[in-house]
Amino acid sequence: MRGPTDSTQLSFADFMDDGQQGVEIKSTPCINQNFSLQARASCVVRMKFDGGSIATNYMAIKSLYPDSIVMYQVGEFFEMLGEDAKRASKCLALTLTWRKFAGSEKQIEMCGVPAKCLDGDVEKLLHLYNVAVVFNEVSADKNNVSIFEIKCALAISGSDIDEALKRGSGFVGGKQRIYDFFRQAHTNNEKVDFLKAEYGVGGYRGLIGYAHTVGENLYVNEWHDAKGIKYSKNAGPELLVGWAEAARRIDWLIEQDCYL
Repeated sequence: MRGPTDSTQLSFADFMDDGQQGVEIKSTPCINQNFSLQARASCVVRMKFDGGSIATNYMAIKSLYPDSIVMYQVGEFFEMLGEDAKRASKCLALTLTWRKFAGSEKQIEMCGVPAKCLDGDVEKLLHLYNVAVVFNEVSADKNNVSIFEIKCALAISGSDIDEALKRGSGFVGGKQRIYDFFRQAHTNNEKVDFLKAEYGVGGYRGLIGYAHTVGENLYVNEWHDAKGIKYSKNAGPELLVGWAEAARRIDWLIEQDCYL
């Protein structure tokens, strides 16, 4: 979502030759006595891997939590890879290193935090990002993990983007014009060009609610130009959605009868 560099454009598929045979996901109650923030988790999932390296399993979890920084337990540390490592290293003042994992020709950025610092570092990350903390379960099956996802009030999610796109361009009749154009037979490039012209250059700021976790009103900020649409909440991180991605999302919203 945030435009990673070539060195971090990794996915679960990049590691499929690394012994990964399958993933079993179960939503079950999980309690970790060493994680005081678990009560704030919006989602708790138990996951079982059939083999695979740390990088394989990390990317599998990342595919389920694309909007979150994934912190994966490796012994007494919680490690982050790729774009997550780049963001966390800046936020937590960590040293960023690179490592080549089996099954991939790419060097992957990585960083980590000691388990004893987990609560404090998660709190810092939550000022800007959603966080998914992955614990290895203490059992005979070492491939079981429990995942606690905690939402940041200032992070932009996919649903935030969809709600913003459903506002239309902000001009009178703009939403209907977009709907009518997308319902006609046009190529993706034609839809992109149409959106650029319809939105033009400008911005919007609107009240969307109150965030008890940060103790302030929540505003969504939007700025659109030739590159696409930038979104943020209050002083939180900006997220650029390119016009091609915006067109794809609008197509999907129309197909689901959710745009108008």
